[in-house]
Amino acid sequence: MDHESVTLAQRLELLFDCISREDGKRYTYDDVRRIGGVDPSTISRLRSGQILDPAFSNIVGLAEAFGIPIDFFTLRATEAELRRYLTSLEEQHLNDLRAKQRRRIDTKSEILAHRAAYLDEEGIQAVVGMIDYVLRQKGVKLSDDSSKSSTVESTE
Repeated sequence: MDHESVTLAQRLELLFDCISREDGKRYTYDDVRRIGGVDPSTISRLRSGQILDPAFSNIVGLAEAFGIPIDFFTLRATEAELRRYLTSLEEQHLNDLRAKQRRRIDTKSEILAHRAAYLDEEGIQAVVGMIDYVLRQKGVKLSDDSSKSSTVESTE
């Protein structure tokens, strides 16, 4: 196999095969959507080769979700070389990238919580409604419980 023949679809297969979540489980499309913001239908079309020229934001999101350097998508290498690249990435490097991602999420959550502290009940309900709307638009299934808040149902 020459260097030019490794397609984006093959690279994505390698990511799903070689990179695991911190808990050791395989990444799901929902994981990639949640962490990197890439829509599951886009991931499916990328993996099947239906999309050959993805938006840069999708490439960035994929790299972010899997905790890999973005250069993975541009390396001129065989499939075997890319597999070795992924499996030989220093564990510390991956852990650092994942920790950075968690801190970014934690910081945004803290900012949201801090600002929400200034809202009255009507304001809180408005924000909850907006968040629920955005989550539904992204395909997250919500179930309303009897106490005015919503809970997110796992899609796995």
